[in-house]
Amino acid sequence: MKVYQKAAAGVLLLMLVCLPALAAAAVPGTLTVTPSAINIGASFNGIVIKVDGTIPKDADAVVRFKSGEQDVSLKQKGKAMGILWMNMATVTFHHCPDIFMVATPQSLTRESDQWKGLNLGISSLEKQIEITPAPEDKTVLFNEFVKLKSKHGAYASGFGKVTYQTESAGLKPFSADISIPSGLKPGSYQVEVFTVKDGAVESKAETTVEVNETGLPKFLSSLAFGRPLLYGIVSVIIALAAGLLTGLIFQGSNEGH
Repeated sequence: MKVYQKAAAGVLLLMLVCLPALAAAAVPGTLTVTPSAINIGASFNGIVIKVDGTIPKDADAVVRFKSGEQDVSLKQKGKAMGILWMNMATVTFHHCPDIFMVATPQSLTRESDQWKGLNLGISSLEKQIEITPAPEDKTVLFNEFVKLKSKHGAYASGFGKVTYQTESAGLKPFSADISIPSGLKPGSYQVEVFTVKDGAVESKAETTVEVNETGLPKFLSSLAFGRPLLYGIVSVIIALAAGLLTGLIFQGSNEGH
């Protein structure tokens, strides 16, 4: 009986000793997002969301913010008769995120082989996105598409934007600030945290951020879908009022000189 009790006590002690290590190995990247929802009003000019969480102390965190997929049609320019630049054809990009933002720690830079092997950045979208009609060189068109989205702040890579705090109990707290552009549309967006170790993704945690219109944008949107005639009238009134206000401002500015 005493031997059994000693054995049981030994097993219990071993479990207590190993518990922190087991917990750290089992816990994937956890996350909280602030704010947890985004409201788009008339004065909305973009926002910075804060992503916090914990990962095992010997791992790294990669954070992404992205929208659902959509199709985007663009005009492809070319030379007509070898002389004039003009719109030649329509090219459609399928399965494109409207927003795609990624943040990494200092250890994962654009040039590092480890980052390239993870396939989590903007370049990973090339395999996902389909282009019709099929181009001779997909990479060239894809890169131009990424340049266009990046110019409007919709695609961005924040290398070194993930920072770490003091480790505790085998876990490492992380934090990332992601700047969201003013062109954000209503809908559901995903925040993803990838736990990375030894050049591979070990786990993934994700949550959803809802983006909603409020105030005047919500009112105009409801008119556009429910009462298009009234929407047109209101839009004209707003445009006229804006033009009148601008004229008064510039008139007053000219009188001051």
